[in-house]
Amino acid sequence: MATHSQSRVFEGTHINQFGKCRVLLFEAEADFRRHTREMLTEMGFENILDTGEFEGFQSAFGSGKFDLIIGDTSAARGNVCDLVRRIRHNVYGVDPFPGVILTMADPSEEKIRQAADSGTDHLIAKPYSPNQVLERIQTIVDERKRFIVTLHYVGPER
Repeated sequence: MATHSQSRVFEGTHINQFGKCRVLLFEAEADFRRHTREMLTEMGFENILDTGEFEGFQSAFGSGKFDLIIGDTSAARGNVCDLVRRIRHNVYGVDPFPGVILTMADPSEEKIRQAADSGTDHLIAKPYSPNQVLERIQTIVDERKRFIVTLHYVGPER
């Protein structure tokens, strides 16, 4: 259930625009995954596949087409940044250009660099608010940066 402050976050947005978007959510921590899923549902997303296991995340992406990926880089098993890099280079998955938002519990300089080099659209430090997530999604929808394709990097212009 949304609180009054959460409801105000979405005032003036076109919530219905997200109804048909397919979202893949990877968050290892169950409570945080549930909270993020509820946030996305409140934003108007109806087609959300969520998992707490890296293997499930990797498998889901390999077999389906998603419009938005939200992935936790803090998971103990698997390398989300490496998977995003492989997705962007069209080595893995069906579509190399979904919107990608990576979340990070420990945003050290090295981890931020790895995430940026993967080709992610946005990076959000945990804990994050519904407004932060919505702003990143709206930026992907309305003002997505031009993509650069080189031998070593595929992703938004930095």
